[in-house]
Amino acid sequence: MGRSYGFTPLVRFAFLTVALHLAGAGFNPAFAHSFNLLMVLPEAVHTDAKQAFLLASEEQDRHALEESDGHLGGLDVYISFAIQTDIDAMSATVPDIIALPLAGVTLPAMVQTPFLPPIDPQSPRARNILARASNPALPPFEQRFSSATGRPPGPVAKAIYVSARIISEAVRTTNGVEDLRALQKNLK
Repeated sequence: MGRSYGFTPLVRFAFLTVALHLAGAGFNPAFAHSFNLLMVLPEAVHTDAKQAFLLASEEQDRHALEESDGHLGGLDVYISFAIQTDIDAMSATVPDIIALPLAGVTLPAMVQTPFLPPIDPQSPRARNILARASNPALPPFEQRFSSATGRPPGPVAKAIYVSARIISEAVRTTNGVEDLRALQKNLK
């Protein structure tokens, strides 16, 4: 058995992880515990968009001292909103996932980043997501949104909430955002 030089097993594991990562061994445990999400909208972002996203991101995986915008799929998520015509805002971030929650938004064909296409808000999938929170202890989205804002959610808020929930499911199913093909498959 090798010498531990007085380091705890956790410290030895951290050294091994860093060494393997630096050596290019493909071992990448908890380095990717967060991701960047860009939501592209056809018009100016308003407070309903952020509130809807926050409600979805608070349903699971919250923890003390969090610094991110929330959690989706077991990972910290940092969100940016951009208007489709604002190329500067869209290029100011390097997203791991792009979401197009509303119809009428398109991306250039050359985009290689996994993306969530617009979801029909009347589809059975969207209606099911709106009817039940991912955490059964929570009331449905519309009730929580109304409690938080004092008004019912509009179509933008519903679309963003549904998009965030689908992204959460895709990230959890894919075990992160590193496998781009699997992630894209799970986002559709």
